[in-house]
Amino acid sequence: MPQYLPAQQAAFVLLGENIPAVGPCFKSRRQAKKVAQYYMRMLARVGTGEDRAGRLLFVRQADSGRYMLVIKSGQQEFATYCLLDELLLRRLVRSCRQGIFILTCFYETGQGPVCLAFSEGLGVVLRSP
Repeated sequence: MPQYLPAQQAAFVLLGENIPAVGPCFKSRRQAKKVAQYYMRMLARVGTGEDRAGRLLFVRQADSGRYMLVIKSGQQEFATYCLLDELLLRRLVRSCRQGIFILTCFYETGQGPVCLAFSEGLGVVLRSP
């Protein structure tokens, strides 16, 4: 499973009581579901308790002025997404003050992206330190 997908867009939505869900957006439901299940398998290897504290790292890309998002839990790097604009970055940082976030996947439909954490319950809940 590739951890760096240079052209991959990240999607973001607030669920329930303003809990942020973030992850890659795919063209097909099947592909999104496959990656979400991969995240769940990887988290099972990480452990519980303090090991499941997630970290969101933001790196500014000098060439485009956009940001790269790296999601880690423990020593495991789950994913890296590029092409985040500053507005999405600020909304994500502000919403992560709740103490948790959901790493999930999205897929495109005619009415916009659909979040698998909402539609199928697929996602990984991580605590943000």
